[in-house]
Amino acid sequence: MASLSDVRPGDIGFGPIHGAAGAGVGAGQLLLSLAEPGLVIKTKPREWWRKRHVIVVTEAARYEKYARHPSAVQAMPGGAEEIELAPETHWTAEWTFIRPQYDRGSSFEIGYENRSQGFKVARAARGFVGTPYDFLTYGAIPLYRRGVRTERIKQIISGTDTMMCSRLADAALEAAGWNVFDDGRMRGNVTPSELYRALMRQGHGPAMVLEPGRRIDKWWRD
Repeated sequence: MASLSDVRPGDIGFGPIHGAAGAGVGAGQLLLSLAEPGLVIKTKPREWWRKRHVIVVTEAARYEKYARHPSAVQAMPGGAEEIELAPETHWTAEWTFIRPQYDRGSSFEIGYENRSQGFKVARAARGFVGTPYDFLTYGAIPLYRRGVRTERIKQIISGTDTMMCSRLADAALEAAGWNVFDDGRMRGNVTPSELYRALMRQGHGPAMVLEPGRRIDKWWRD
């Protein structure tokens, strides 16, 4: 049975966000629902609501001098941060971790270019630590999809100087050479639930899925 200690660098986690920050993000998610009503129905409202926050695992659990849980980077209203994951908050029925079929790299060669793609995703995510949050994206994406495509709207969505969680994860994946979408969309034009469904059904091959109560599973593109 999978556990939190099974997650690895580059895994993408999807779940809720609680507290005061969660209230603000939740309100933003309701705005995003205007941009993806069909997706809400396909995913089912309850599951769509659970997948409103995205994190990027940056380090696996360690058991050297003392035990330490995995780490992850997440975009938060106070700025992107790296946190230590904990079973009571990140290994619950509300969470799902997805490991795309990354290139494993050349383990016997030295140099960044030979590292695994998961390592590169994690490194890129760490590079975004401190990036301010962008609540404007929640309004910009629905406007953009309804034809309001001013330069300001495009910059809010595609820029990386400020980012919401799905933009950060997508940017980290892109930096490592893993392009989730092939439909010609503008960079950053991605919501948490879209990223979730795309990774679960990507044509690169089966994605490994880890979540509480489930054996490590692989889902195929439908």
